[in-house]
Amino acid sequence: MAYRDKFEVRIHTKSSPLTCKQIILYFKKIISILPELKNYFITIAVINDLKMQELNRKFTGRNTSTDVLSFRYEGSIPTIEVIVSADQAVKNAPRYKNTPARELLLYVIHGILHGLGYDDNDNKDRIKMFRKQREILNRVWNE
Repeated sequence: MAYRDKFEVRIHTKSSPLTCKQIILYFKKIISILPELKNYFITIAVINDLKMQELNRKFTGRNTSTDVLSFRYEGSIPTIEVIVSADQAVKNAPRYKNTPARELLLYVIHGILHGLGYDDNDNKDRIKMFRKQREILNRVWNE
């Protein structure tokens, strides 16, 4: 079953540098680059650092905020859930010479790639994943 246009975007913080509408437009471009996404229901949530720290502690045992968490659920409706921190994007953007919006979109792409099985635990995999996320970001970013 194809879930090509089955996705949900939720923003739970006032500090998000991207709106739901913008994320949806970018996601439609991403799915054209990663057609395997049509096999998943995708959820994207933008939250603040306080909530991200709580989720990171719950799911990884690390009591700090992080930029992105990603989960893949196999079942009757295969789902990729991506949770990104707007606060981390705003904080990290200058460090990486990005705008906060571009940094947040990078987190969304990173989370989607994790959901598709990409990994960044060792140097070889990290290089492959970061190359792919840069390629996608450069193709979809239009501002």
